[in-house]
Amino acid sequence: MAGGRGRTRGLGVEPCTVLLLAAAFVAAAGPAHAAGAGRSCQEVRSAFQLRNIGPATWVPDTPEQGQGLAVCSAGKMSCCSRRTELRYLTAAVRDVREAVRAEALPLRNALARHSTQIIDTFQVALRQAWTRMNQALEEAEPTLVGLTEKPTAELFTDLALHVLGSQKPPPASLARFLDAIFPPLFARLAADAEPQGDSDTKAMAAAVEATDGGFMECLSGARGEVDPFGEATRLAGAHLTWALDITREILISLSRGGELMNLTESAPLSVSCSHALLRSLYCQHCRGLTLIRPCSGLCLNTMRGCLSGFSEVSPHFKSFAGALSEAASSLSIPQGIRAALDALPQAIGEGVRLARSDASRLIKEVSRMCKAPIKSHMHVERSKNSTTAPVTSATAEQLTSELRDLVLTLRPQQGFFAWLPGSLCQSAFSTTIGSAHCWDGEEVVEKYTRPVMASGLKAQRENPEIKINSLDPRITKVIDKLRYATQVLRARIARHPNHGWSLGDGTAENWVESSGNCDDEDGCWDSGSGDSLTAASIAPQMLGIGVQMSRDANPTGASPCLVRPRLTMDLVILFILWLTLASM
Repeated sequence: MAGGRGRTRGLGVEPCTVLLLAAAFVAAAGPAHAAGAGRSCQEVRSAFQLRNIGPATWVPDTPEQGQGLAVCSAGKMSCCSRRTELRYLTAAVRDVREAVRAEALPLRNALARHSTQIIDTFQVALRQAWTRMNQALEEAEPTLVGLTEKPTAELFTDLALHVLGSQKPPPASLARFLDAIFPPLFARLAADAEPQGDSDTKAMAAAVEATDGGFMECLSGARGEVDPFGEATRLAGAHLTWALDITREILISLSRGGELMNLTESAPLSVSCSHALLRSLYCQHCRGLTLIRPCSGLCLNTMRGCLSGFSEVSPHFKSFAGALSEAASSLSIPQGIRAALDALPQAIGEGVRLARSDASRLIKEVSRMCKAPIKSHMHVERSKNSTTAPVTSATAEQLTSELRDLVLTLRPQQGFFAWLPGSLCQSAFSTTIGSAHCWDGEEVVEKYTRPVMASGLKAQRENPEIKINSLDPRITKVIDKLRYATQVLRARIARHPNHGWSLGDGTAENWVESSGNCDDEDGCWDSGSGDSLTAASIAPQMLGIGVQMSRDANPTGASPCLVRPRLTMDLVILFILWLTLASM
């Protein structure tokens, strides 16, 4: 060193000035490269072909005047023509659709899987309840074997079809079942009472044995008034109806959730959104910059703008998923679906025993309502062998387990649409934390300087990257469906006929506990929608991330280059101007 400590030999220039000039050269080389002065488009050609955007021959060997470009810096030297720009536009939309599909796929598959598993397990559980019903009837009145199998089969077929969407309400099916089993039961009661009975009793017994059509119809009609099976049967029927209605609504809701995921994967994208995606993802290729990625702020503005309609879906989906979780929870607790399936066969068996114990009253009331003709005795063929199968509670336990798994799947997904834009940026489309430079849609910068707008249609109207129009009609329709489904689910939950317990005692609430609130300051993506998110479940906030050079080496923040600052800055400015002019 000569001419003083800290100066470059023979030049008399501060070392920091040399470093700043070198940094300025690197920064200015970017625009020079972007303008294409003396540069090749070979990297762009390779990327164009490798990413299946189009044939490499569509990209020139060297930058040309970018005439005809609609989005990517028209008028500058470019590796793009209008034809390649259009292919980049198609690729940008394709890439985002594929990324959205990848984000939605786990939830869509989970909804479909749970729907299939619940249907399959429920049908097995219903068949087991069918078997228990046959056994209960046989134990309560062995002489009914073979006479009640058909109405029992019709009952459980109707119940299964109701869960799958038919318009046969369970109360009507249960009423038809009771109407059907009362005549053979009454025949047995009248036959047992015949030796000690009067002429009316003997006539009724004969009429039933002869299956007299008019008398049998009168018996079925009288069942509701004489009430042979008691209050327990009505309560068990109401309990099962409640459980079946909720199961039906859960399956309908899972189907609607799948439809929503399908709409999300084919999200309607406006022209303004498509252009913003092109600026964010591929316009830098036209400048020869194939490796630089969008700034996180640019990515968030672009994704939030493109998916602004779905941010309006977010609060309704959260309520819908919460109600669906509550419905599944209400069926999985001890008073839920297993208790409902177990209660009906037991109540029917008790009802048959009650009818036998109350036979004298029933015979007297029926004789008052139904006059039987005198006919000779005709015996009805009865099956001597029951077709019942072994009964196990394993399937009911499995159904309860499936419902709990559904709750555990839905709980962390309630904020799906709130954090979708941020998740897309984190996983695929923006710079990573610690990157020194990024693409702001026009130039390579250290930090995105435009305001980053919060989620929601109202906030997105001020988005600097995208022009936001009115809400898409398809999304409006989805919101209406979600609102309706949420109302129906909660109405079904509240209709449980047993007033001895309620969902408010904490038995069901344990499955749908809140995840807590989260703000932007807490490190959450996309909390501007107002949805509750947790920092543990989503990525850290990446807005405005930049690299501060030499902070670790100089924690005070004071610059070491304070000698002759005015001369240093003048030299840097002149050097940048010279490089810019030389590149034109």
